[in-house]
Amino acid sequence: MISNIIRYLINRAVSISKVPTSAGPGGKLSVLLKSFSNPSNKDLNGNCCEPSCRSCDYYLEICLKQSVSGSCLVSATTNTYHNTKHVVFGANEGFYRGGRNPLVWTFSLWKGSFLISVKAMDYDPLSSDDLIDGYEKTVTVIPSSWSSSKNWREISLGGNPSTTILQYTVQCHQDYYGPSCTRLCIARDDNIEGHYTCDKTTGHKVCRVGWYDASCKVYCMPYDDNTNGHYSCDPGTGRKICLKGWYGLTFYCASRNDHAGHFTCHPQTGRIICNPDWYGSSCTTHCVPHDSDSLGHYNCNKIDGGKMCLKNWHGAQCSIFCSPQDNSNGHYKCDKRNGSRICLDDWFGTECKTFCRTTNNSEGHYRCAKEDGTKICDQSWFGQNCTIYCTPRNDSQGHYVCDHHDGSKICHQDWFGRNCSMHCVPSNNSKGHYDCGSEDGTKICHQTWYGPNCSTNCIPKDDFAGHYSCDATDGSKVCYLHWYGPHCAAFCMAQNSSKGHYTCEEETGQKLCLKGWQGAACLQRITSTSHPSIRTPSSLPSFPTESKTTDHIIKTPFYPQTKMSTKESSIWSTESTEGDSPVEKESRKAEKKGWLTSTRIGLITGGFALLLCICAIIMIAMISCRPRIRRVRYSRQKNETRRLSLERGSSGRVNPLADDILTQYEMNDMFFKVQQVSWSEDGSRQIDDHLVMYNNPLFAPRKQKPKCCTSDRQLKLDSDWNVVFDL
Repeated sequence: MISNIIRYLINRAVSISKVPTSAGPGGKLSVLLKSFSNPSNKDLNGNCCEPSCRSCDYYLEICLKQSVSGSCLVSATTNTYHNTKHVVFGANEGFYRGGRNPLVWTFSLWKGSFLISVKAMDYDPLSSDDLIDGYEKTVTVIPSSWSSSKNWREISLGGNPSTTILQYTVQCHQDYYGPSCTRLCIARDDNIEGHYTCDKTTGHKVCRVGWYDASCKVYCMPYDDNTNGHYSCDPGTGRKICLKGWYGLTFYCASRNDHAGHFTCHPQTGRIICNPDWYGSSCTTHCVPHDSDSLGHYNCNKIDGGKMCLKNWHGAQCSIFCSPQDNSNGHYKCDKRNGSRICLDDWFGTECKTFCRTTNNSEGHYRCAKEDGTKICDQSWFGQNCTIYCTPRNDSQGHYVCDHHDGSKICHQDWFGRNCSMHCVPSNNSKGHYDCGSEDGTKICHQTWYGPNCSTNCIPKDDFAGHYSCDATDGSKVCYLHWYGPHCAAFCMAQNSSKGHYTCEEETGQKLCLKGWQGAACLQRITSTSHPSIRTPSSLPSFPTESKTTDHIIKTPFYPQTKMSTKESSIWSTESTEGDSPVEKESRKAEKKGWLTSTRIGLITGGFALLLCICAIIMIAMISCRPRIRRVRYSRQKNETRRLSLERGSSGRVNPLADDILTQYEMNDMFFKVQQVSWSEDGSRQIDDHLVMYNNPLFAPRKQKPKCCTSDRQLKLDSDWNVVFDL
């Protein structure tokens, strides 16, 4: 019981989920404007809306209400129609304000009527718009079903002076019916909710044919035949009522041996008992087993009398022989219904001897034709084994179609190359002068045209117009020997003879004087005798500068500035300018004004930095060689007994010629103190009162003078001290 309840709830939930969602109770009111006319072009007061009663500029203001006192539920203002008497509104025409034609108002409860208000206005750009006509009308309407086609009704408003014709319809939302569109009814045809439709006017359930009861869930279809039974249906409940002479619902029995059956009846149950060799529910199927070529090879099914073919025999009469094969004779099994051959997987043809296996790898991309096993290439694959891939393209990766036989690319017009990605359109205009190569679409320039687009024209010349050939790549002019300039019209042959001493500037062919020469033809030698106060260029670094004129360029060496007297400067200026042309003089003046160029400023800065480095090196050298302190005369301490100078002993001897050791120590003008100095085994010095620590110079080698910037303070022995001064 509980399981049945759960099953019912699940089925009902599934059924509800399949019901289409409705918009809810209510419906839609649609008002479609058809036309407006004002033949007289006058307003309500009989006045012309325009001078001389010419055609006006009309527009309508529409308002839909539920009552006279209510507010506009939907409003719209049409477009302005200029200089006309008659306006026809189009379906789905957009309004100036308020949507499109028709106007639609969606309601949740229909109250039986609506009110429409229309104002016809004349547009006046210089003043306020004029009211031409205005009218209201209450319309009563019964809504139609959502499943019915829209029932448009037409009304005419006004009549003096203007007339507006419109249509309207009211239609309930899906699954809602009744005069207020609030009765819900969803047509069903299932065993959970029932089998019914909905009355289009009231929304009441109307059982479908063969279904009964209030819920339309009881099925009953009257029959009076041997297959379905013999009964009628109760109009209220749908209960089956057997016809006279029948047992149960479907059992009727009367022994017979005719076309209707060949049977007798069971005495108690009325069940049919077929005669020999007759089968089926009504004993109408005759079957006699056979095993002969003329009658067939089969047995009979005990239930329905159908023929059951013997092994390897097939067809309706079991007269078609078919033995399955999987060898050189074929690869097939047999259809039990008609004995036809059914090829095994990957075998095709009438004899199933053609092998073909659908492939999608490096060996091919194809499927097999069911009729004969021929290979049918997949999309974009071609060739005998469908191994050639080709997809027609018309984008940045190529512009071509594919050959249906071998998959080769067939380029679109004006496209070339292996992938048809090289675009080339032969041209002979301002964009270029070329044909297109048939293989790769490279541009083949016409004669005398060069460059990537063959837009550079160049004709070799060797006359007054120029002396050049043409570069095969870009068509630029390639000057012949000794010819220069953009048009190769400037002749220049480098000289180093009595005709001049110069080379030629590569771009313009202007003369560039060799070192030591100057002048227009580079015939004036620059000598050191001309300027004794200035170093010659051979002893000074030269920095080339250019003096440009309109006719030629002369390169002269630049020398670092040196100090010279006013007289020498004037002599140099006078001598250097003699023989110069006015253009050269102007160029030299410009050079003097612009003496402080970036190159010269850099050279000056570098020289100054070099000078600072030299000074620093000198100072370091001077500091490393400490100056000697002035000497003070001293005498060696004597031994009172032996009257000899103190000696060191066997470990060393006193060097009487050692440098004055007092120069290594500080002193004042009055006196100095001598202190006792001793050295420990690790070489450190220890100072006792009244003795000064020093590296004993008395043991330096005889007649050996100390070198500059070196110290002779190294310890000679592990222990060494002596009193060497008399105060």
